[in-house]
Amino acid sequence: LKTKIESIKRDDDLPDFRQMGFDHIFIDESQQFKNLTYTTRHSNVSGLGNPEGSQRATNLLLAARSLQKRHNGDKGVTFLSGTTISNSLVELYLLFKYLRPAELARQGITSFDGWSAVYAEKSSEFEFNVTGDIKKKERFRQFIKVQELSKFYREIAHVVTDQNFPVDKPIVNNITLTIPPTPAQENYIKDLLKFVN
Repeated sequence: LKTKIESIKRDDDLPDFRQMGFDHIFIDESQQFKNLTYTTRHSNVSGLGNPEGSQRATNLLLAARSLQKRHNGDKGVTFLSGTTISNSLVELYLLFKYLRPAELARQGITSFDGWSAVYAEKSSEFEFNVTGDIKKKERFRQFIKVQELSKFYREIAHVVTDQNFPVDKPIVNNITLTIPPTPAQENYIKDLLKFVN
């Protein structure tokens, strides 16, 4: 991380984040910063994404840590999103990494592997790959200690639903039209089924 930070080109004439005097940042559409770097020993587990992360997410983490250091705790950063978690369990861990570093440290969690050992369960299944061969796939498919994880999540999340924030919405009138497939589409589907079998 030190090498990564040192490689960032800086313009010494510009004030850095600390010098600008911010005391809180609100990040709308925070899911755009979900590609934060993390460490893991799980190299062949599907769905974990790229542990290298993005520069944009690293910049936000450094800004968040600067504010949290100033406030002496897990304060100073608010994430807003309609899709907090969209692809993987790692995204939930990364939310805690951004917003609750002191609490993670209190729990003795210093990496994704530590978090997943407490809150997630990995399973293996056999699946067909693109060549039709059967391969063993490992994925984190479910949470464990759901009650504790839910309580931990509610410390950082305020979920807005129709029940707690009703909004007038237009009435949708869905009309479904069924169109028979063309002969070319039927042949294509038959070829796909042959390929799969």
